[in-house]
Amino acid sequence: MSKVNYYLKNVPKEEFLQILKKENRSQYNLEMNLRRSIIISIAYDGKREIFSTGKFIELRLWDRVTMRIKILTETPVESIVDREWLDAKKTEIEKLISSAREEYRSVSKDELYELILRKVRNNNEAYSLKEILNQFFFDHKTKRGASVKLNTVKKYRSTISHVIKFQKHDKFIPELYNTDWLKKFKLYLMNDVRFGDNSHLNDNTVCKYIVALKTFFTHLKKKGFRIKAELDEIKLAETEQLVNIVTQHELKLLEQFNSNNPYHNQVRDVFLFQCYTGSRYGDIEKIKNEDIAVDMGMLIWNYIAEKTGAHISVPLNPNAIRILDRYKHLPTPLPHYCNQVINRELKLIAEQAGLNRIVKKVKYHDNIKTEVSWRLHEIITTHMARRTFISISLQLGVAERMVREISGHRDERSFRRYVNLNKSHLVAVTNAWASMLA
Repeated sequence: MSKVNYYLKNVPKEEFLQILKKENRSQYNLEMNLRRSIIISIAYDGKREIFSTGKFIELRLWDRVTMRIKILTETPVESIVDREWLDAKKTEIEKLISSAREEYRSVSKDELYELILRKVRNNNEAYSLKEILNQFFFDHKTKRGASVKLNTVKKYRSTISHVIKFQKHDKFIPELYNTDWLKKFKLYLMNDVRFGDNSHLNDNTVCKYIVALKTFFTHLKKKGFRIKAELDEIKLAETEQLVNIVTQHELKLLEQFNSNNPYHNQVRDVFLFQCYTGSRYGDIEKIKNEDIAVDMGMLIWNYIAEKTGAHISVPLNPNAIRILDRYKHLPTPLPHYCNQVINRELKLIAEQAGLNRIVKKVKYHDNIKTEVSWRLHEIITTHMARRTFISISLQLGVAERMVREISGHRDERSFRRYVNLNKSHLVAVTNAWASMLA
């Protein structure tokens, strides 16, 4: 007996969606309108195989009972076509398994893979980059064996999208990819791809795309594709950047700031809680009441980092505890907003609170350094909170190893990107030598 079902990847639990629907309608609408990958699960002969279909649909257009795309007035035509394709593919798979049983054999994973991936492909037709990428997400694992995270998926999708625009087609032709092709692709990224503000990609962003593409090629080589070894010869390294943080004085300004808009006060509190704990916003979004407990006489926040899978224990200082106390009436320890909303409103709050210090941002384009001056409130984001916690902890004399235990950084190189000692190291070294020579 075989069982072929479809389901959506990374769908929140129904209980969570119902809470969002009542408490945070904007976040609920975001979840319902987010396009998610449609997965096919095939159970047969005591085995279960899972593949990507290469199809996507919004949660609001997905029937979780029948596990099919809904036919509504607002369902796009292409989604209706996808529904027909999915139905036909399910029938094909069931027929394949049934025929194999009649021949007293079991269908292999490769047969299923070919049937799903190739769709209606002629023998001489090249693979589609998007099709291969979708299967890559299922095959590719982190060093800890976990599936790739949402932000990583976005990075690879963006990289492959640039490749398609660069080569002007969606075909995966291994013979094309060599060092000369990769150098031309790098030049394309540097000179033809722009940010929303119409500025060119900086060298570090280009480096991330190239590294992602090399990882993609390396994985495909392990899967049997003939990827040229010369691609491994290209070495890239990111350039050091200035680390901007919120100073201790500016934290006080935010703490004292009180808006007539209650939502602004909530956004401020969420940002300050990040500054006091050093956590990523993705982990703040998932904080639960049961994650907070007393250990060794201290209130501790225990969680598993979404990005790395590391187990983190963060001691909560009095300011962080006061923030949690304000929201005891909520079902979660902190208010929930999507990161984009937090970053947008945070800039308005920081300006009103007086965070107008001039700071510099450094950009490298084709190894040419450019410095741009901004007001702090113009560039403040949730990620700056993490840098703030790490930098101020070091300035206050907390050992680097201890800070890294809380921030979850495994190596010094990635940790240094978050550090701004604000010249405190100059005072520390001067005082140390002065005391020795006295």
